[in-house]
Parts: sequence; C-alpha cells; structure tokens
Amino acid sequence: MRKIPPMVGMTKKLGMTKNLCLSVLCSICVICVPFISATAQRLTLDDCIRYAQTNSPDAQQRILQTRHDEAQLTQLRQSQWPTANGSYSQGLNLGRNTDPFTNAFVQQTIHSGNLSAGVNWNVFNGFRTVGQIRQTEQTILADQSEIAQQKFDLTIQVMLGYMQVLQQEAFINIANDALLLVRQQRQRTQELVKEGLLAQTALTDVDAQVASANLDLITTRNNQTLARLALEALLNWRGPQPLTIEPVALPDEKAVTSASDNPESDKSDLWRRASPTQPGLRAATFRLRAAEAGVEVAKAGRYPSLSLGAGFGTAYSSIAAREQFQFWNQLYLNLGQYVRATVAFPIYDGGQFRYQTTLARLNRQRADVQLQRERQRLRQALDQAGAASGIASETLANSRIVVESRKAAYQAAVARYAEGLLPTIDLEVYRNNWLKAQTDLVRVSYEARFRKLVLDLYRQ
Repeated sequence: MRKIPPMVGMTKKLGMTKNLCLSVLCSICVICVPFISATAQRLTLDDCIRYAQTNSPDAQQRILQTRHDEAQLTQLRQSQWPTANGSYSQGLNLGRNTDPFTNAFVQQTIHSGNLSAGVNWNVFNGFRTVGQIRQTEQTILADQSEIAQQKFDLTIQVMLGYMQVLQQEAFINIANDALLLVRQQRQRTQELVKEGLLAQTALTDVDAQVASANLDLITTRNNQTLARLALEALLNWRGPQPLTIEPVALPDEKAVTSASDNPESDKSDLWRRASPTQPGLRAATFRLRAAEAGVEVAKAGRYPSLSLGAGFGTAYSSIAAREQFQFWNQLYLNLGQYVRATVAFPIYDGGQFRYQTTLARLNRQRADVQLQRERQRLRQALDQAGAASGIASETLANSRIVVESRKAAYQAAVARYAEGLLPTIDLEVYRNNWLKAQTDLVRVSYEARFRKLVLDLYRQ
C-alpha cells in the first residue's frame, strides 16, 4: 500500500477545510443577504408618503378625536330610546327603631329590604337630541376631512423634503466634478510652471482653489445630511438604517415646452377640478353645517319637554309576624305600581336661553367666515401653484441654454489656459460660472418636478 507524504495529506486536509469554510460562508450569505437587502432598500416617493401618513402623530391624534365623536354619536342615538333601571337593597337597623306596620317605637333589631324597577322615556325635548345627532354627524365628517387635509399637507411637505435630498445629492456630484476639474487644472498648471509658461504663484493659486473646492464638497455633503435628517423627522422614521431614497425622473424638453405653454385660462379649469375634492374646503363646509345644527340645538330651550315613566316597588321587614307576613307574602302585599307623565315648561332661566342662542349664532358666523377664508386660501394656493409651475418650466428651459453656453466658454478658456494665454484667476471665473449654471439647472429641475407633482395632486 502506497503511503501519502505528510505534506500531501496536510494539503488535502487544508483543501477540505477550505471547501467547508466556503460552504459555510455561502450559507451565511444566503441567509443574511435578504436581511441586508431589506435594511438597505431604497424608498420611493410613494413609499415615503405612505410611511409619513401612517406614522404621523397629528393624524393619529385626529383619528382618536374622530373615534371620540363617533362614540358620542352612538350615545346620542341610543338616548332616544327608553331607559330601564332596577334596584335592590337590604338594611339592618339596631337599637330603637320604628315598626313599619304600626309606626310604634320598638327596641328591636329590624332587617328590611327594598326592591324596585322603573322605565323612563324622554318623548320630546324640543328636538334637542335630533339637532345634537345632526351636529355630531357633521362634526365627524369635518374630522374625517381634516384628517385628509393633514395627509394632503403632509404629502406636499414630504415631496419637498424628498426633492431637497435628491437636490443635495446632485449638488454633491457637481462638487465632486468641480474638485476633479481643479485637480486636473493643478496637474496642468504644474506642467506649465515646469515649462516656464507660468509663474510659481499660479500653482499656489490653484492649490487654494483645490482647498476651496474640497471645502465646498464637505459643505454640500453636510447639507445633504441635514436634508436627509429633516426628511426622516418629517416621516417619523424608525428604521434601523439611515433613510435612502430612489431618484425621480426630471422633466424633459417636451414636458418643459408643454408646461410653459399652458394658457392663463387653465386657472378656472384647475379651480373647477380641485375645489370639489379639496378636504380643507369640505371640512369648512361640514363645520358650517354643524354650527347651523348647533343653532337649532340652542333654540330647543324655548320648547316644553315631555317624559313618561312607569315602575313598581315593594319592601319587607323582619318585624312583621312571621305567620302572617312571610317574606314572599310581604313582597306581594307591599307591591306598588306607578305611571307618570311629566311636562316641563320653560318660564325663566336667568338668561341662559338667550346666551346659548347668541353663542350658537356667533359660532355659525365664525364657521361661515372660516369657509370663505378657506375658499380664498385654496384659490390663492391654486394660482400660486399654477404660476410657480409655469415659471419653473420656463426657467428650466433657459437654464439649459445657460449651461451649454457656460460649458462652451469654459472649454474655450481651458484651451487658452493650456497655451498660457489666460491667467489662473480668469480660468477660475469661467469654471465657477459653469458650475453655478449646473447648480442652477439642478435646482430648477427639481423645482419644476416638485411643482408638477403639486399640480397633479390638486388635480386628483
């Protein structure tokens, strides 16, 4: 039998161990990759909006208020039906007491009990309950509309925060490109200094530009971090990892041209489509209806009220003769019934009716003013949204032209600088103009995208 050399056997063992380790690592990767991808998943704009609306404390508080009003509505509806009550009590009287049958004083311990039941029904109360039910129904509708308005406002805020994060990320790319251009310029300047075409001070100027570009990059990264933190605060972000988002499509040339050609007459069309569905306007309308119902509730104080009642009661006492008045016999003999009808007329209430009616009418006037204010606010918001979208689209088209012209000017300046015909300071001016044009283009691009999203949100 052939023997395996020690080194060969060790090599085979190492190979087996290596294969085992690789298989274990592969298994770990298969298990961990889904979790890594889940935590590092990028959120889209719609994902951020849904996350913010779900985790918004203001929306949750308004939902709780709506549930409170719904519980109140249920109680008001049930209050229209008769109520039934029953009672049973037992007592033990020690020492000197009164005989309930002879009304004589006795020195004896008495064990007594009472049993009663009754039904009461508020038949008419001046339509107060009916008005309160209508008022609460309108209040619930107003609460639901205000929840929708909070979600609408939160959607716009998330859109703006989302665009600002993407905008800062684009600024980082521009700052990186600027730093790369300055470093390339330094290399070229160093060559020109060696050839004697530029003085040594030119290299010092470029080093200062490199430091300035590096500082701009750091500042831009810090601004991106602040924008991301602001978006996380807006979303009430609770993820284990920092928030990462997906980019959005920016407007193209055709979209810009069509958006900038929108006529002024689109304002009326936008108002016609947006006003019936705006939750803030609907909430103000429901609040006005609730206030009108409140006036009817206050007027109910001038009407009389009618209530009906019926019931029975009985009692027993241990002092009664046991052979004549046993427990069940006492309950039967002491049984009494009653039926009553109560009518209450308001005569003088110390001015409460006049006071409550005045408050209700003032509340209705305030609700009417709030409705008019909400209409004015919505119209102004629509006009501003339409105008801002048109301005952003027109500015975007001009910004692209400026970028191309600044780029051509910078390229021509680089060629002149390479020939030693342009000072370093002048080249920096051309480069800064081009970078500023790129920054303005990015800013206006995201502004146009954001304004387009807001308009689409109003048109829904």
